[in-house]
Formats: sequence, C-alpha cells, structure tokens
Amino acid sequence: MRKQIIALFSFFILIFSISFSAYAATPTQQIEYLSDGSYIVTEIISEPSDFSLLSTTQTKSKTSTYYNASNEKVWSVTVKGTFSYGNGTSSCLSASCSATSYSSSWSVGNKTASKSGNTAKASATGVQYANGHTVQSVTRIVTLTCSATGKFS
Repeated sequence: MRKQIIALFSFFILIFSISFSAYAATPTQQIEYLSDGSYIVTEIISEPSDFSLLSTTQTKSKTSTYYNASNEKVWSVTVKGTFSYGNGTSSCLSASCSATSYSSSWSVGNKTASKSGNTAKASATGVQYANGHTVQSVTRIVTLTCSATGKFS
C-alpha cells in the first residue's frame, strides 16, 4: 500500500512539473549580422496553451527583429502559426502576421501571411525615411516549420 501511495504521489509531481513548464515561454534565438553593422535577431517562442499529454497541436511564434548599427531596435515582423503533428506527418492549421516599427524614421507595411503544408510564413517591408525621402527598404520573410515530431524551426 505504501508503495502505491509513493507511486501515485510521484505521478502527480511529474504531471504538475510537466504542465507547469508548458506555460513558460521557451525562446530559441539566432542572430544574423549584416555588412552595414546592423543585425537581425530571430527567435521562436511557445505560446501559452492548455496542456495535455495527448495533445498534438501547438501554437508558436517566430519573430525577426531588425536592429541598427547603434544597437537600437528598429522594426520587427512576426509569424504566428498553429500546427498539428504526429503519426509521421505535420500540418499548419493557421498563420498570421504582425509587424511593428520601433523608430519614428521607419515604417512597416506590405504585411502578408500564408500557410502551406507544415509551414507558416509572414512577410513585411520596413522602410527608412530621412528628410521625407526613402533611405532604404528591407523586406523580411519569416518561416516557421513544424516536423512530424513537433520540432519547430
């Protein structure tokens, strides 16, 4: 009887620790350095969701943030996708795009989102202005892919 109580107690501790960690954001980050000294930071973040040991659906976001050579955050584009996976296959159920400008000299437009197979994509264009003239235009495409085992890249 005592072994059964210990086993049951251990099971609940395991379930609690797994479900608690499902609500934490888990970023994965990559940095791409550009020739002008600016850089782009791209990261994948888990969205909080209801947790189930049998769940094979997850929502994730992947954001690319553009920083200038002075290490100032300039603008970002995010793809958010909901995926279903398991049994040797995966599928993107939905995709959305959001983009934000963090600088008064930049604007962001041409936002689009699409899904195909196991991939969600978002695209946006950041345009830098100085004295009313366009200085540069940068289009960024962010792709989020889910494997059949639920690994995101």
